[in-house]
Amino acid sequence: MSVENRKECGLKGSILGLVLMMSSLLVVSFTGDAAGIVLALPYMPVILAGYLILGVFFWWIHGRTPKEHSLLTGAASSYLVFLVVVAVMTIAAFLTQTVRYVILVNIVVLFVLWLMEYVSLKKIADELNQGMPQGRSALVVDLDEKPATMEAYFHEIEKYCEANHWNLEYIKKEKPALIRINGKKYAVKMGLYYTPIGTIVYTMTFSSAGEQD
Repeated sequence: MSVENRKECGLKGSILGLVLMMSSLLVVSFTGDAAGIVLALPYMPVILAGYLILGVFFWWIHGRTPKEHSLLTGAASSYLVFLVVVAVMTIAAFLTQTVRYVILVNIVVLFVLWLMEYVSLKKIADELNQGMPQGRSALVVDLDEKPATMEAYFHEIEKYCEANHWNLEYIKKEKPALIRINGKKYAVKMGLYYTPIGTIVYTMTFSSAGEQD
């Protein structure tokens, strides 16, 4: 992870932690658990630090690559979800009703934020596809980080083509690059977009430039 990505992870993760903490405070205020509020007040700095760390952790998980997410895919994900559910149910048995509500609301907040991001990304993809001329196509690829150099930019192109077993040939090795993939011309441009929760996502757009001459 680059320095820029670490800074973003720290900042956005801290904001996420604050959002989760605010939702927790609202839950406590709505439940009217005065005794719980009085008990928690002396530990507010510790609770705040815990939420900030939790937010950064969730953001770090959110920004990991598919390869790094290997434990969260396939059969491994089923076992992980099962273990988490068992752990949460076991711990919940020893918690007060207010704390259980807090955990439930935090989970709902995370799910809503994830759903908002998913809908936003789907909308962006649909708009890109609808905006292409007839007979043309575009593919938007999310990057783990912004390529810092031209070599890194070309490396991202080559890595993606290699992963998909595409034959790559450079026509113009510059930015934006003009390439030929399996006999078809494509222009590759850098871009970025912001998710609803403020993450900057850098992209490469492969735009069809016609058939091979």
